[in-house]
Amino acid sequence: MVPVALLLWSAIRCAEISRWLALLPLPLIILFIVRAFGLMHECSHGSLFRSRWLNRKIGFVLGVLSGMPQYVWSQHHNYHHAHHGNWDKYRGPYTTLSVDEYAVLSRARQRFYRCKCSVAAVPLAGFIYLIFNPRFTWSKGSIGLLIHAVRQKLAQPHISFRTHVTSYRSRYWKSAREYRHILWNNIVLLSGCALMCWACARLRGLPNHACATAAMHDFYYVADEQRRDSGALAAHARLVGHELTLAPRGLGFRRQVGPAATGRSGSSSPDCFGRRQRA
Repeated sequence: MVPVALLLWSAIRCAEISRWLALLPLPLIILFIVRAFGLMHECSHGSLFRSRWLNRKIGFVLGVLSGMPQYVWSQHHNYHHAHHGNWDKYRGPYTTLSVDEYAVLSRARQRFYRCKCSVAAVPLAGFIYLIFNPRFTWSKGSIGLLIHAVRQKLAQPHISFRTHVTSYRSRYWKSAREYRHILWNNIVLLSGCALMCWACARLRGLPNHACATAAMHDFYYVADEQRRDSGALAAHARLVGHELTLAPRGLGFRRQVGPAATGRSGSSSPDCFGRRQRA
């Protein structure tokens, strides 16, 4: 996970220079995520570690990194191994057609089938399979679960809410354990994305905060009852290129700029960019 985080950070830093430059780390990010998916596959078969506990825990982490709920995926994958080649039970994720089935399709549907199975459609298929579908099925299934539980509780208030929840049947999970894995996979993944966005925004904002802090040193706060010189403050904020928030009026502080604050007529002080401006 550390290399992926570093690569994502490098992509963000490159985007500050040029959006096209941010594409440079993208192939490595894709390779690391594909590798994480492959290792998650091995955990699902119990072959990455000798410990079953480690395979479950590391498999969950790798599932979060690759965007796929590992336990639920492993159940579907085991079904794939058990029924691969039996077309009456399993046709694969693409619903593979036989030659005769393909021949009876219209030309438009044949063209769509060829496009769906082409190499050019792999990025879109990967996005739907790994990113969109796990989030969509979790959201749709959870909404259905909530609606079912509320309706049943209103119709049968003497029965516990937990009983109504457990009576729900969904096409997206077969057991409560599967739903818990889907739930926590999405919570951890979405929380991690939100935390990364927040951290990147904070780190990108550090130079601006430092500049604003340096500019604030040009202002002197005098605890008296005089009126704030808000016009001079706004002018200085425009000068240094930042909007500085006025202190709350209830504090009784006054900002003084220029000779009145420094006590020297015509004195100057450097702003946050190192430039000296006459007061």
